[in-house]
Amino acid sequence: GCFDIVTLELIVDPLPNATQPNYPQYSLCDYNTPIGYEVFDLSSQINAISLGQQGLNVTFHFSQANAIADSSALPLLYTNQAIYVQTLWVRIENAATGCFVVSTMDIRVEPLPTPIPPTEPYTLCDETQDGLTDFDLNTLTAAIVQSANYIITYHETLIDAQQGDNALVSPYTTITPFVQFLYVRAVDPNTGCWSVIVIELNVDPSPVTPPANLPDLTNCDQDNNTQNGTTNFDLTQQTPLILAAQSTPASNYSVTYHVSQSDAQAGVPMIISASSYPGSNNQTIWVRIEHNTTECFNIGSFQLFVNAPLALTTPTPLSVCDNDTNSNDLFTLFNLTVKNA
Repeated sequence: GCFDIVTLELIVDPLPNATQPNYPQYSLCDYNTPIGYEVFDLSSQINAISLGQQGLNVTFHFSQANAIADSSALPLLYTNQAIYVQTLWVRIENAATGCFVVSTMDIRVEPLPTPIPPTEPYTLCDETQDGLTDFDLNTLTAAIVQSANYIITYHETLIDAQQGDNALVSPYTTITPFVQFLYVRAVDPNTGCWSVIVIELNVDPSPVTPPANLPDLTNCDQDNNTQNGTTNFDLTQQTPLILAAQSTPASNYSVTYHVSQSDAQAGVPMIISASSYPGSNNQTIWVRIEHNTTECFNIGSFQLFVNAPLALTTPTPLSVCDNDTNSNDLFTLFNLTVKNA
């Protein structure tokens, strides 16, 4: 019946604190090839997973069984094995006690924005003929984003576009004559991922404006009504002067004549019989010169003046009697000057 008494200490070690059932996803943008795969730095997530606790061992595993068994830990620089989205099992273990919990974390490869580049260069005409002009870049945005919710900015260099620096303000004046390329940065506001496309700006020089000293045309009113201020004009006599002012061969251009400025701007309607046009005194004629290939144009104007001859009246008949020496021969002397007045 002899006995002794000893103490036995029971210790319940707490489990590490962990976010259950899963941690926030770890996302990377799909900047590298192949598409849908990226190298994830899992070590960058350990501090967040530890929730400020010290003395923890955090390892990542392909399956729940591996995490529980603490086997086959994944390398901390890990390329996802499932395209775009993969669930990893996370083992959080107290290094001193060996107590552990298991949670999950999704690693996700976020697709890049897919802006739609214009199918044709953005082309404008340039009235100064220096190859530089102002472009309203904002007019391109709707077609580039289509129905996507992207943030679009325009940049002069690829580096600026990649870094999101020095976004251009519209309207934008080109700095390279005639042809310039810009870089468009599209950002997905939900993921922060971005991509860059290239657009082409073309500047077509407009024809030289018809000379300001284009001579007015003056004709005498010699039609069947010499006092109505209207007579025929050959407007095409201005065409050689207009073509001579151009910097490229005359065969590149078309010259048309119009009765109003708005008609000249629109190009229609035009005066069909420009070589025999019934113009009026003090009438303004508008001329349009258009490049046959680029369709760039310029307009100018000149005046028509109709000079009317003196208005004459038909005098009453001049009658005298045949009382000269040879009377009744129906010939005699007339003093025509009596009708001058």
